[in-house]
Amino acid sequence: MKKPRIEKRRSIKNFLSYIEKKQNSISKSIRGIKLSEYLAFISLLVSICAIYYTSIESKKTAEFNRESIEQTQLNNKLTVQPLLSFSSNIYLNDPIFDFIGIEVDNRGVGPALVAPPLLIYDGIPLGLMDPSNSENIIKKLNVPTNVFFFKTTGYTLMPGEKRKLFWSEKKDSLTTQKYMLELMKHINIVLLYTSVYQEETWFNAFKSENEEFFNQEWFPKLPMLIERKKK
Repeated sequence: MKKPRIEKRRSIKNFLSYIEKKQNSISKSIRGIKLSEYLAFISLLVSICAIYYTSIESKKTAEFNRESIEQTQLNNKLTVQPLLSFSSNIYLNDPIFDFIGIEVDNRGVGPALVAPPLLIYDGIPLGLMDPSNSENIIKKLNVPTNVFFFKTTGYTLMPGEKRKLFWSEKKDSLTTQKYMLELMKHINIVLLYTSVYQEETWFNAFKSENEEFFNQEWFPKLPMLIERKKK
């Protein structure tokens, strides 16, 4: 009767050992699953961070390229910006000028697209010096035949180039000189011009006291009236 008890003890011991092995196996399996999930999560997180970093760097690169393009465009515009300036002469014996009158020259670094000059007499605008209006202005001012006005629908003034706007040749008489001297006390000439980019317009005037006429409404649309300089 003692033998069966020994066998029974052995079977119970084997069963408990079996249970323990199963528990260890299940525990290892559970730990393995948790570790793989953790590694998968870390891998996903690294991927998200890499995508985010790449996106940020792409935005920075795009912003840098945009700023570089804008700066290049600005530099290009500055390298072709015109600057008009007036000069005048009222003396027959002045060696610098070959005429009596008013001229404009481009002291900038790019071509100036210039609208027809606006002529003002004693603060009253007489109109643009274009072919359709210039004859009426000449009659109003009783201009002698040896005094000339530049008539245009718009023109291009290259860097360093000059253009006479109102003048008489030096060979003319002293009477003409006196007329020019008197007339230049009363008249003002206002110019509207732009660069080849045609994004911004500037004004300049022979006399600055008529600033109220620095208004684009007095002038036609520049790009429509510019006569391009023929090569």
